[in-house]
Amino acid sequence: MQVVVFDLDNTLIKGNISFSFFLYLFLNKKISLSRLFYPLIKFAKYHLGLLSLVDMHRLIFENFLKKQSLNFLKANVEPFLKAKIKKIINTPVYNHLKHHLKEKNHVILMSSSPDFLVNPLAEILGIKNSYATSYLLDSLGRISDVNYFLEGMVKAQFLDDHLKIDKLKYEKIVGFSDSINDLPLLKKCDEVYLVNPKRKLTKKFDSKICKII
Repeated sequence: MQVVVFDLDNTLIKGNISFSFFLYLFLNKKISLSRLFYPLIKFAKYHLGLLSLVDMHRLIFENFLKKQSLNFLKANVEPFLKAKIKKIINTPVYNHLKHHLKEKNHVILMSSSPDFLVNPLAEILGIKNSYATSYLLDSLGRISDVNYFLEGMVKAQFLDDHLKIDKLKYEKIVGFSDSINDLPLLKKCDEVYLVNPKRKLTKKFDSKICKII
């Protein structure tokens, strides 16, 4: 058996699931243009290299997600996924996922995106093990704080903990990602698949263990 770890944004799906969800809320008149504008700017700055991944998520949390009703968000996740999943899925990587599920390998989805988006998507895709950024709630059921942010180092630690808790016996660990932020996780893998990677990421791996999608 193999342990196979998939990143989500720009790997298993095309683009960023959070941005796709926020845009969906706007187009379906659930939020205003002014509410969409802030995360749009932060996503753009991140992709231009002007914000780190951690800073982007922190700013979007503070100025968009904080005090947002979790029930409101969850109520819109299911129709969002039904409407968009076929459009956002990254077919070449999804084909790898289907192969590993068919082979009954131990598949894990890890994402820095919010758990209220990642976990329902994992369930739809047949992935039983998923980890994502988690939030705390206030007494009114509104998002009040970040419980933990699932960036690269935390992903690596979660993988270690997961393997210990489940006491898995495996042949090798296979990792799929597009981002250098996942380098701590990918360094734990025996085989790595990089999805449309930038050169600074490909330089970190020997071609014997690294494949490009």
